[in-house]
Amino acid sequence: MSNYDTDVFMPLFAAIKAKTGTSHDYSGKLGLEDVGGMDTAYRVIADHIRTITFAITDGAQPGKKGRAYVLRRVVRRAVRFGRQNLQAKAGFFSTLVDDVVAVMGNAFPELRSRPEYVKDIIAEEEELFGRTLEKGIKRFNRYKLQLKGAKEFPGEMAFKLYDTFGFPVDLTQMMAEEIEMTVNMDEYNAAFAAQQEASKGVKAGKDALVLEAAQTEYLTNTLSVRPRTTAGST
Repeated sequence: MSNYDTDVFMPLFAAIKAKTGTSHDYSGKLGLEDVGGMDTAYRVIADHIRTITFAITDGAQPGKKGRAYVLRRVVRRAVRFGRQNLQAKAGFFSTLVDDVVAVMGNAFPELRSRPEYVKDIIAEEEELFGRTLEKGIKRFNRYKLQLKGAKEFPGEMAFKLYDTFGFPVDLTQMMAEEIEMTVNMDEYNAAFAAQQEASKGVKAGKDALVLEAAQTEYLTNTLSVRPRTTAGST
């Protein structure tokens, strides 16, 4: 019925089932028939692991700007669908690189040149994103219940997701689009600008120090506390 029903994708679907641990078998359902979005998750993950594997092999990398940011969004979207729809464990996405190489390596032998490097890059992106994903999704779903029937997701809520949980606004936009909502970006930008002004006050010594979500997360996860030295120690 589609390219997903061919031997280009079916081996990837088998790998996704095995590596996410889902009990759901891909059945090709679409729209309202796809209860829980599980078949959609299969398609998204399969498409995106192919895209990111080829792109990194060709020398591109996920990043903060331009085309690099597009790749970062590709990784984030696939990871979210796996974690949210298939209840996959952290780290599943990078392991699918080997399956892309197995399926496509004969036609594109360059994929065999550095699969471990590709996996390392994806795993790093996956780890960075995974730290904020679960809490952000739970809070988004709470907001969604509060906004039932609304067509607009308030920018202030989107900013709170970013400011409190480090949840990227572009991901909030994607999730809102999936439930036919748009994010009020004017409100979001106003809240962001207000925080920037407050930060200027902090730098000028006018206010108390406030750590944002990303900064707090860095200190918590990256820095270690040095042991106290005792008298006579070196």
